[in-house]
Amino acid sequence: MKKDVNNVLDLEALRRGCRNCSVNELCLPAPLHGDDLDRLVGMLTSGDYERGRHVFNIGDRCRNLYVVQKGSLKSWVTTLHGHVQVLGFHLPGEIIGLDGLDSLRHQSTVEPLEHSVICRLPYEDLENVAARIPSLHRQLLRVISREIIIEHEHIMMMSSRPAIERVALFLQVLAQRRTLRGHPPRLLELSMSRADLANYLALASETVSRMLTTLQTRNFIRLSHRKLEILDPYGLAEVSGEELGSMSLAD
Repeated sequence: MKKDVNNVLDLEALRRGCRNCSVNELCLPAPLHGDDLDRLVGMLTSGDYERGRHVFNIGDRCRNLYVVQKGSLKSWVTTLHGHVQVLGFHLPGEIIGLDGLDSLRHQSTVEPLEHSVICRLPYEDLENVAARIPSLHRQLLRVISREIIIEHEHIMMMSSRPAIERVALFLQVLAQRRTLRGHPPRLLELSMSRADLANYLALASETVSRMLTTLQTRNFIRLSHRKLEILDPYGLAEVSGEELGSMSLAD
């Protein structure tokens, strides 16, 4: 009986520690007890990453999944012609490293945009636990599905849209992702450089800056350095031509 009480306490501690993190969704809904709970808690390790320290590089063996606890990161590849292509930006509570699950080699490089704290989950151990717990396995599939949705949203931004629509839609998607993590959707931190954002949207840096200025002049946003506030989410949706159903920006 004492062991069961300790397990409950461990679970509550894990809930508190991971409240704003994808680990919450990934492992806490599963009914873990005894050795499974101890093993899962023991799997989680975290580390600090400063700018310039890569989390992993393209071609590295995929040993872990990573959850962003604090900060933000970008993923990128280098083309055959030596050009860097930014693939995405990763925010607190999101999982990275899924690109290596098929070939067990990472298909991109990931590095922090600022001081970041990242939780590491050894994939082999996670897979073994998930194989015994159907609810945990379903949660893992949900996480993978969400990453696919983010990729689809990127394709939407790149589908021959005018520059103003790409920038407006990017801000909508960023706000939506913050909403899913329980953060205020109207207040955004643009931790990426204008050059990285322009690369991601297939635009020139000057064009991105000009479009942000236009949106600010029309009172859709307020921008101060890297901090951005969405003032008119409905106006922003009208500019982008997209209403993102799961985004609640009214309040």
